[in-house]
Amino acid sequence: MGKVFAILTITFSLTFFTISGYGQIEQSRSISRVDYMKVKPGHVEDYLAVERVWKKIHQANIKKDMYQLWTVEEVISPSGDQYDYNYVTRISFKDPKQYSNFIDNAFSQVDLNSILSKEEMKIYNKTVDSRTLVKTEVWQLMDEMLDNDEEDKPWEYAKFNYFVINEGYTPDDFVEVQSIWSPVHEARIADDKLEGWVVLRKLMPYGSEFKERYATVDHYKSIEDLMLDDPTRYFDMLGNAEEANRKTEEGANLARQEIRRKIMTSSNSKTQ
Repeated sequence: MGKVFAILTITFSLTFFTISGYGQIEQSRSISRVDYMKVKPGHVEDYLAVERVWKKIHQANIKKDMYQLWTVEEVISPSGDQYDYNYVTRISFKDPKQYSNFIDNAFSQVDLNSILSKEEMKIYNKTVDSRTLVKTEVWQLMDEMLDNDEEDKPWEYAKFNYFVINEGYTPDDFVEVQSIWSPVHEARIADDKLEGWVVLRKLMPYGSEFKERYATVDHYKSIEDLMLDDPTRYFDMLGNAEEANRKTEEGANLARQEIRRKIMTSSNSKTQ
């Protein structure tokens, strides 16, 4: 991986913003609709066959500029029957306006008969039976730092860190505190330990019942990179690591972590 990286104001799943420019770019932030699926043991291949058909549909929709990106991710950890979902799909929109157009058009899509064969239509018709849709959420991208080397291998694994914030803590506060760690993330990217870092805010559903309203995501090329990643090696860059930890913990608590593997994607660019 090259040493070049940048903080971008572009789309992701879920768009980047600088604290000083919050008001100006609020409307340009990327939005993602995330569906959480439960696939029963023994039905994984059937489910993935359905998603491979849906990939053609999503690619056609992306070409029509209905949205920017679609992915399927497998949840590696936690796992087991007691965990609510084991696959996640994501549709990403460049801004709230594009997402609104998608909703207003009642999720319209291309003529399926024009892009799917008869056999693929049979598989498409098994969509509902192939998995259980557990829940749907809408997330907004708040901050992002990416490796900018287009020749580098894209990320394949992601570590999601879900946070519960304390009363009175605002989106601005959360991003500002997370930005304290920017030198660490920059160094990890430069050293080829990390492919990207993201800050997200959950927009829907909302309310006291839904406490995990913020998340950060670390992107890696391999599970080995994820397992061996040790951010503490870079803490000297913070000047006062204890103070950085104190500021982080006084406003938000890490509720849980989730590891995912990207297994399928369609997009209009190399941004994934």
